[in-house]
Amino acid sequence: MKKYAVSVFSLLTFVIVVEFSVVMPLGPQIADMYGISRNSVTLLFIGYTLMGLLTPVNGFLSDKFGLKKIIIINVAIFSAGAFISSFVTTSTGYFIGRTVIGIGYFTITSLVIVYSSKIISYERLGFVSGIYKFAFASAMFASPIIGSFYVRYLNVSKLYFSIGVATLLILAMLIPLPEVASDSDINLRDIKNLLKKQDVILMMIAVFMLATPSVFFFNYLGIYLQGIGYTVAESSRMFTIVASGSIFAAILVILFSDKIGKLRMARWGIYLSTGAILGFVFDYNITIIIFSVLFGIGYDTVWGLFFTVSSKMFKKGVNSFITILSMAMSGASVVTNSVAPLVMARWGFIGNILVAFSAFVICIMVFNYVMISYENKLN
Repeated sequence: MKKYAVSVFSLLTFVIVVEFSVVMPLGPQIADMYGISRNSVTLLFIGYTLMGLLTPVNGFLSDKFGLKKIIIINVAIFSAGAFISSFVTTSTGYFIGRTVIGIGYFTITSLVIVYSSKIISYERLGFVSGIYKFAFASAMFASPIIGSFYVRYLNVSKLYFSIGVATLLILAMLIPLPEVASDSDINLRDIKNLLKKQDVILMMIAVFMLATPSVFFFNYLGIYLQGIGYTVAESSRMFTIVASGSIFAAILVILFSDKIGKLRMARWGIYLSTGAILGFVFDYNITIIIFSVLFGIGYDTVWGLFFTVSSKMFKKGVNSFITILSMAMSGASVVTNSVAPLVMARWGFIGNILVAFSAFVICIMVFNYVMISYENKLN
């Protein structure tokens, strides 16, 4: 049943990440479909991002009533959002549909690793985390291809209909999974006390800082590359190179994290990301390619293990804790999407790089400070 659970969760991860990552390359088509300005299409995705701030509610409910129940409910919510996005004909309808998808997405990505940590020993959890990361990276790699196929031969509505059907089928596959023990005696006072713990507050800061480079780097890499002479095709290939680094990171996590130590390898990932991102200060083709690969490896190594390590920090209220971290990650996305355009306009891509580098440095200091108490337990 453990292998079955990991297989189903890997498939689920692939499908929901395809939806997550396919919208950016399809942004122009989505804008044209609903008759809005292409420059304003990102406004349709704000509701989706904001839903990440609500994940602690589902975390508390999963602590109270059971992980499996809440995961299944949120897969159903995700599927409903996909069907809404498939059938609506207005931009408002699409905004609502994708907002509903966001509720399911952020909860599922938070709780899948928690469920896995309940049925799989920590000694093997790095291997499983690597499998999920491979599914994630593969979806990121495949989504532009999938999106292009649907735009060329079908349409965006049928893409969302297919995603809705796929998640419904996966929902049925989740039903045989066993329920895991829950903290049925947990209450809101316990959650308030959890939020008062220094380690929880510091981990929220760490994950906020770790998420910051995602927007400052990835959202503006294409603009930067085209600004220094890359064609659109060459810029797209650079994203493929970064994605290949992500897939390689997943393989490294699968093969070595349990042997080297999950906490130790997560730290190495942060260090590598921090050093690699400075490579973009130089406008040389070879350095950009090298540091793109290194950044993809480092960044996805730490993301592949961050929640895995965090899931074993506390015994009670762990579902709530992980979703609180997910909330902090979503909060970072909201803030950085607001601030990054201002930094880019004032200081250019170099300004974005320096902000991302500073965020990494803060993350390293905070994360290492917290982990002093958990060194032996989590390595």
